[in-house]
Amino acid sequence: MKKLFIRAFEAIGLLVLVVALLGCKQSQEKIKILLPSGTPLMAVAGLLDNEYYEFEVASGADVLAPAMVSKSHDVVIAPINAGAKAYIGGGSKFKMASVITLGNNYIISKKDVKLDSLKDLEGKKVMAYGQNNVPDMIMKAALAKEGVNAVVEYVASVADTAAYLANVNDEYDFILTAEPQLASLQIKKGFELNIIDLQAVLKDEIAKVPQAAVYVNPEANQASIKAFLKDLEKNIESLNEKPEEYANNVVAKHAFFETLGKEVLAKCLPTSNITFMSAKDNIEILEAYYALVDKYNPKFFNGARPDEAFYY
Repeated sequence: MKKLFIRAFEAIGLLVLVVALLGCKQSQEKIKILLPSGTPLMAVAGLLDNEYYEFEVASGADVLAPAMVSKSHDVVIAPINAGAKAYIGGGSKFKMASVITLGNNYIISKKDVKLDSLKDLEGKKVMAYGQNNVPDMIMKAALAKEGVNAVVEYVASVADTAAYLANVNDEYDFILTAEPQLASLQIKKGFELNIIDLQAVLKDEIAKVPQAAVYVNPEANQASIKAFLKDLEKNIESLNEKPEEYANNVVAKHAFFETLGKEVLAKCLPTSNITFMSAKDNIEILEAYYALVDKYNPKFFNGARPDEAFYY
């Protein structure tokens, strides 16, 4: 009788667990996620085939903030500047849940072009990208900190800057770049490079440079949102713990990774500064970044700040 009672108790416990798990699945709905290519796509790569998440890679950064305003997606991954500004005065109600990439900005030259410090850019031409967005602001802040006046010109994307490095007759010896483009130049193009890490230049002014964040629609299914954030955090842990294994697992999941190749992907993951930081728990870091933007581009936020409700 005692054994029967124990077995019955175990069966009831198993039934309760199954019902609880089914309840969790039923409360979770499929959500739409919009994000740019590059490091944000690398950060979510392990989740691309998850049945509960529908990912859309944006055709350009300009569509990210409007998607928050229109609520066309449940989650948008976008630069810190874009999400904060859209919330402050752009009609967005999306909340910042987590920062997923930190500073990933480098000034480079070919080995035969002197680049010991940013001082070597004085009066020189630099080809950059992302005008008035995070990479550009970080570059401007680093140049200003070093008291350097360079002539900066812009192309549409980080990929476009590579052409200026490859052309030996071009007038641009210095370019602004980021991972995974940096690793691709080294491995696929075989360039030996001089590299200045702009985050290191600014380390005394700002310890961490938050670059891209996850923004969530407060009107979307919150069980699904929270499940995604947990899955994303675990995925980023996996990415950082075993980059080569991660690269092998995700390379076939998207054309962007297939184009990069496993070797480039594995090399760039450790230096892409992909992380998972709760926005609400790191407001001081974000405030320090807003202050940096105010210093070097005062018209961007016009001194305004997101209120506490902005942080998820």
